[in-house]
Amino acid sequence: MEKTKFQLIIEATKEIDDLFENTSTMNEKFSLVFPVPKSGNHRETIDSYLYRSSEIENLDLGNSFVICDENLKNTFVNEVLNGKDIYYINSAEGDIKEIGTLGKFIDGHQNEIVDKSRIVAMGGGIILNITAYIAEKFTKDLVYIPTTIISMSDGSMGGKVRVNKIEGNIFIKHFYKSFYEPNEILIDKRFLNSLSEEGIRVGVAEVVKHGVYQSAKLLEYLNSQKFNPHEDKDSLWKAILWTASLKKVCLDIDYEETKEGSNIILRGGHDISDKIEEESRFTIHHGRAVTMGMWQDLESANSITPAIEAIYSKLGLAKA
Repeated sequence: MEKTKFQLIIEATKEIDDLFENTSTMNEKFSLVFPVPKSGNHRETIDSYLYRSSEIENLDLGNSFVICDENLKNTFVNEVLNGKDIYYINSAEGDIKEIGTLGKFIDGHQNEIVDKSRIVAMGGGIILNITAYIAEKFTKDLVYIPTTIISMSDGSMGGKVRVNKIEGNIFIKHFYKSFYEPNEILIDKRFLNSLSEEGIRVGVAEVVKHGVYQSAKLLEYLNSQKFNPHEDKDSLWKAILWTASLKKVCLDIDYEETKEGSNIILRGGHDISDKIEEESRFTIHHGRAVTMGMWQDLESANSITPAIEAIYSKLGLAKA
């Protein structure tokens, strides 16, 4: 009988698990190449894009419209980008990621956007999404500099463009859906030092997701004494790169996220988490909603294992 795409993903995952399980420290110069499919509503001007670790100083920001999370103003970014033309934005889910609010921002900066050759995003998933929306609208080159655990490990890959809508008392998660893959993704390890304890707690949601739905070895690592994300950023860095590599396996085999394939992993707990975010009027952080969604999803299927119980307890993840 022909294997399902999910089975193929799990088989290919073993090679990634072996690599990371047998590596104590990760090379600072890490890279992956992600494909861009030629079918469906995907970007036609590039065949692939590079995901690489480096310092942001090594990226030429000339002739770029740079959108940065305002929470990064008081980090090393301020010194590195001093003198650069940067647009700092409040990254609240219910604010700039709302299609009407985003439209007003675009109208107010249209001339500057048109004059630049590319759009650069520096921040978490919200900043990446709105920047991709702008790049798609103006057909510009796009560079991601993800700065949160979720965006480094999972959210920056795959080319999804998602924007919300608020209409009166109705909150619609992902009202606008499209694809616009980046030209490049640059991850700078130093951003991990700027994360708060809560930022780490909600940030590991997608890492745990891949451990729960794809890689028992990753989940085992997360539960081990070797993984201490608050005190040992090297252990967190390893988990991020491991997760990114696992997502590449998903996209290499099943980019379109079919129900019998990568959707099982990549959307694990997300149908519930989307509803949680909408019902909270976008006040609950995406990462918290994902851990809640996963728990409810697994609980309803009687699939809560001791390992899953352990990781929720160890990291203080939200269940409800």
